[in-house]
Amino acid sequence: MTHILVIDDDPITTMFIGSMVDSDWTVLSATDGVSGLAILCKHPSIDLVILDIHMPGMDGYRTAAQIRRISMQVRIVPYTVMDPVREDPNLEAYMQELGCAPVLRKGMSPESLAHQLHVALATPPQVHQSAILIQLQRELSEREREIRSHQLYHHILLYTISPVAQQGIKTLLEATESDLAVQIVASAQQLQSCAGEDYPHMLVTMASDYHTILESITQGCALVPIILADTVPDATAIVTHLAMQQCPVCFGVIVANAAVVTKLAQAIAMVREGTCYIDPDSQQTDPDRDQVMRQQLQQYFGLETISTDELTLIQMQMNHASTHDIAQHLGTSTSNVYQLRSRLVKRAGVRHMADVLQRLTLGNKCAC
Repeated sequence: MTHILVIDDDPITTMFIGSMVDSDWTVLSATDGVSGLAILCKHPSIDLVILDIHMPGMDGYRTAAQIRRISMQVRIVPYTVMDPVREDPNLEAYMQELGCAPVLRKGMSPESLAHQLHVALATPPQVHQSAILIQLQRELSEREREIRSHQLYHHILLYTISPVAQQGIKTLLEATESDLAVQIVASAQQLQSCAGEDYPHMLVTMASDYHTILESITQGCALVPIILADTVPDATAIVTHLAMQQCPVCFGVIVANAAVVTKLAQAIAMVREGTCYIDPDSQQTDPDRDQVMRQQLQQYFGLETISTDELTLIQMQMNHASTHDIAQHLGTSTSNVYQLRSRLVKRAGVRHMADVLQRLTLGNKCAC
């Protein structure tokens, strides 16, 4: 038996759909997004959701994202009274990224609607959305909602070409209950225009779009970027690229895997003070980070080879470890650590270890 859920604030829609579907279909209904989500959680056997776009409270955009948080398999059919293209040029793309069926317009014939529902049921969802949206939705806890406007007060530009990311980041910021001046920028041309205005901007963008941000910054735009990365390797690569380019900006890079709202507040607070904010999650020791550091050492100092002990020495000193702690970690004496450090400095062609660390340290202050 097929189970469908109609989420629509107009009861006539539910009656119409109930009258034209197959006799062996079970039709459930909800008049808003919140109650619809509750029904979906209670009835995991639901095969298809018919979702109205415009509803009071939680609209179809947010409801669709929350449905995907609950289930990646359920079919979603967006249903709207207006022409989808004229209503919102991004609507189709947004729903497609969430693995929804094509947007249907209310008023179509019962035969056409029944055909579209059968097609949707026979088509497995292809969810292409960035993981950041689902993660942001998960992080909107009551504790994180307590972050107040004085922590996030700033003019915010949201730059991303992804409709899903635009909606997700905006939802994230709105959930902090802050008095933010939020403006969505969906093209490089818009970004250039907005960045030329007098008031300062805090720029929140996705990792996939940060190259465009760097181009804008190098052209003299007054932007303070906060970059949201999906994974630690992504964040590490971005931070390394920024350091290698010696970008004269304050910036923050956040891994979207835990407490995103809190991290965003911390990043904004720090970069406004002229400090680079690097999410601690992006500095975890892993093979990718080791490889990046080896590449940096070769590029900056011409070091074709670097031993594991030398790499450990550099990483621990970047974390302000004492010589004694480094010796214990390496299982050697402090005098051997001094010798290891001296050889490394000589090979790098600098006078002090501080010269190496200054070039490699990713979290020190940048000139704004």
